[in-house]
Amino acid sequence: MKNLLLIIVLTIIFGSSLHSESYHFVANDPYYKVPVKIDSINVYYMNTGKDTTIVSSSVHLGTITTVELNEEYNDVRIYPNPANDILNIEFTSNNISSSPISVVDIEGRKLYSENKNLGIGKQNLTLNIAGLNQGFYFITIGKSTHKFVKIGSSNGNDISLTQTSMPSLTKDNSVQSQYDYKFTIYAKGFKPYEHLTARTKDRETIIFDMLSQNTVFDGKHIRVELFLNNLKVTKHGIHHNNADTYYTTYSDYIHNFTDTVVIRDSLCYINRKSIPRNSYFTDTDYDIQGLKFTIGNDSLIQAFKYSSNFKCSYSYEYSMEYEEKNLNINLNVALDIRKSNKFKISDFKDVQISLSSKNSTSQNNGGSSYYTDIYGPYNASGSYIIIEFID
Repeated sequence: MKNLLLIIVLTIIFGSSLHSESYHFVANDPYYKVPVKIDSINVYYMNTGKDTTIVSSSVHLGTITTVELNEEYNDVRIYPNPANDILNIEFTSNNISSSPISVVDIEGRKLYSENKNLGIGKQNLTLNIAGLNQGFYFITIGKSTHKFVKIGSSNGNDISLTQTSMPSLTKDNSVQSQYDYKFTIYAKGFKPYEHLTARTKDRETIIFDMLSQNTVFDGKHIRVELFLNNLKVTKHGIHHNNADTYYTTYSDYIHNFTDTVVIRDSLCYINRKSIPRNSYFTDTDYDIQGLKFTIGNDSLIQAFKYSSNFKCSYSYEYSMEYEEKNLNINLNVALDIRKSNKFKISDFKDVQISLSSKNSTSQNNGGSSYYTDIYGPYNASGSYIIIEFID
């Protein structure tokens, strides 16, 4: 499918090598219509509560599991995984003991540790992980270690562990009767995407749209306005069988642009092309406008670039005319979005502006003329660029 790229191929083999399953995931950005790079996929086997995380582009697995269970605790089940705030831990204890329970991050730093008195039989613990940052973690119960994924931002609270009664499995059994696996797809700058599926014997391709993570720009538009005071424009003309001509004018130059702001992984990229006007007199007519900037960790807008490129050709009964206009703006200044939604830049020492335009006319009898506009200078006093974020 156009504008889609096969990002990752996940092949899973459950149990016997005679039974294999192949799942292919294709992620797409619904706004920009471009492929999305998948960072990892968590595979959750719903009938056993075991899971694994795939981080490479092509992986072949046996039965989904986390680690080998030891003789102390059997049938360890951790859910939901990924989890936002609460992680449930179920297992069977074979003896009365005081078991160490700990949580470490992917770099091995211990974030939580406690000894829990356990009896014989079914055990159910609830771990409040709302205070953890988003990422991968490991929980160890005795000698058994399992990986889990924390999603969502931290609320700043400490990890806490409580022991509760066994929950009802009625809902889980209902889900298990419909689905065998839950895939959770992760991509930087996007919300996790979940896909439930029943076991298949054939190769299955799963195509889906990723939703962007919430930002301060959600629902906002960006407006760019350029004003050059008393801009000098010299029109250089080249005519067939005639001497060159120069014609100079002075006038204010104004350019406006407005579009929706969409952030992807700290990057805003807008590329807009107008619909051609295929009229009787116009062969081609298009206007391409582009805007791009990045947002740093300190909420500063950086590397701001804007461009507008217009090209058009007109066909008449005895002649053809071609017109082209180009504008480029590069800002080497940082804009702090924490302080304001509107920025007016009147000092152009860190601003690069380039303007160009040309026009040509060809007659059917062989005559032709060409015009090139030479821009500048302009009156710096009163000139400005406005960048505004509006609802």
